Amino acid sequence: MAARRRTGRTTRTGLIANIRHALSGGFTRILASVRPEPGMLRRAAMGLLWAAGLTGLVVALGAGVPRLEQSVGRARWVAAHEYHFTLVPDWVNHALLESLARCAEEATSGDPLRQVDLVAIRDALLATGWFDRIRQVSRLDAHRIRVDGDFAIRFAAIQDADGEHVVDPGGKLLPESHRTAGGSGLIVITGAKATRPALPGRAWPGVEVEAALALLARLDAPPWRQQIAAIDVRAFREDGTLTIVTETGARIVWGSPPGRESSFEILAEDKIRILDRAVRDYGRIDCGFIGTWYFLREGYFSR
Repeated sequence: MAARRRTGRTTRTGLIANIRHALSGGFTRILASVRPEPGMLRRAAMGLLWAAGLTGLVVALGAGVPRLEQSVGRARWVAAHEYHFTLVPDWVNHALLESLARCAEEATSGDPLRQVDLVAIRDALLATGWFDRIRQVSRLDAHRIRVDGDFAIRFAAIQDADGEHVVDPGGKLLPESHRTAGGSGLIVITGAKATRPALPGRAWPGVEVEAALALLARLDAPPWRQQIAAIDVRAFREDGTLTIVTETGARIVWGSPPGRESSFEILAEDKIRILDRAVRDYGRIDCGFIGTWYFLREGYFSR
């Protein structure tokens, strides 16, 4: 069997060689019998070049037109809709609005008649973590979409080993992180032991964080709030106390969170009146002195 296969392969090879020899000889005799003029050869060569060029052009156009159509399609997709966000807070910049618009656009099908796209836009924007709620997404016309929603509130920052992380009044982590000290421009909660949530939109755990947020909510109205740099919660798990840290580094031991005062502790309203008096008399809640201050039942605080 092996011998037969070798014989067959040799036979086919010889046959192909004979055919090539015959063809080569035939073409040689034909070319020898025909002696074209030099001008005819030039014209034939030019014709072949023109044909090759036209063929290449057609192929290039055939390949390029779909790519051009795809490129135009992408351009139309990016600019398909104009988004109008209502009730935009001052801290929301143009770059963030553009990012939200791109997120919303990616959730659409590009068909202006599909109402299901409005639901998809709402879900996509809520998933970003930048909104507390979105009341309605409506189409103004074929190219404009209105988003009525409540942006998340930048209320405070919580510091951990990676920097300062912005949270809302309920402690929900916003999708924004500042890696340098003081970068958030907000009052910072320091000394929290609970670990930062893995994803934005989730509340930062820990009783000490909850207590600090309650204190900051109570101190939201006083005009001297801007003098507060941080709320230190380091001692809260041991003795239940919170400490205000001013811009100058002074420490005011506040004590228990508002509404949870012990029987021997003055109430939050009285503490605020004491701080109001300090600002009236000295211009600052820390009276202009660096050190540690304590509230006393007698209606004032002492170093």
